[in-house]
Amino acid sequence: IPHTENVTMMWAVRVLGPLLFSPTDWCIKIPQMARGIPQSVARDQIAEFALKDPEVSHILWVDTDNIPVKQNDKGEWECIDPNLALLMLYQVNQPIVSGLYRAKQKEGFNYAAWMDAKLPDRQGFVPIKDYTGNFFPVDVAGMGFCLIKREVYEKVPRPWHPWPEPSPSEDFNFFTACKKFGYKLNIF
Repeated sequence: IPHTENVTMMWAVRVLGPLLFSPTDWCIKIPQMARGIPQSVARDQIAEFALKDPEVSHILWVDTDNIPVKQNDKGEWECIDPNLALLMLYQVNQPIVSGLYRAKQKEGFNYAAWMDAKLPDRQGFVPIKDYTGNFFPVDVAGMGFCLIKREVYEKVPRPWHPWPEPSPSEDFNFFTACKKFGYKLNIF
């Protein structure tokens, strides 16, 4: 959990608490937090820490600005246990899979997933504005609730999460690098 600011009480109760204190019978969770350093450095440090343990098979990235939700039968969005959301991502059994969530931004409320706009003169991405189903490919996403298999970090060279200027974010740079090594990003 890389973060640079204070967290809300709602996030602590709905996300952090269940992830830390609700046991699961299908995985062992080793929480790591990094605060007060740039996101790119924090993500690399947390990944390096995780890879030192040969038992670690996946890394779940959780950002402090989202809460897992699920659409119910009435089409309404409701909060769900983050352990259930984690299990859903795990059962997809993909090298990289991200939960669909809303991006924190000044205007609008688009999802935190984008497609490459294929602009010849610069890097550009088009946001996903509509929910299109349970499982679909995208080019980049935020890492707010993203499960990544160990093999990805072992294959893609360091630094994994660089953020050189100009560039949208360390998340975008990570997924762009993964794509060069044959990994696809799917949203669930």
